[in-house]
Amino acid sequence: MVVILFFIAVRFWLAALFLYAGLQKLRVRAGFYSTIVAFQLVPGYLARQLALFLPGAEAGCALALLLGIATRWMAFVLLAMILIFSFALAIACAGILVWPAIVSERPIQERSALFLAPCCAILA
Repeated sequence: MVVILFFIAVRFWLAALFLYAGLQKLRVRAGFYSTIVAFQLVPGYLARQLALFLPGAEAGCALALLLGIATRWMAFVLLAMILIFSFALAIACAGILVWPAIVSERPIQERSALFLAPCCAILA
């Protein structure tokens, strides 16, 4: 019973983080577009499409996870997003450190901990 409650809490935590992050990106789309361009991993026309699509997909998956709609699929999609974002960040760190303002104006260490904690709990 305790394990089930733990995973439900992790599900809500992860959903709340991604919902907040997605809504923040929706609020400042131009800034998110600039961040994607700064990573220089995709061409400009694709960066614009990603800036339009990703925040809605992120918030939509988080909302579905929060409401309990297709939770396994939504958790899988969010995990895929975490892996892709981590890969993009690792590539950016290999050259020059570019950190997007995904969540807020919090320090990098605090933002990293917010996303890393639920990921470690799910992967454990």
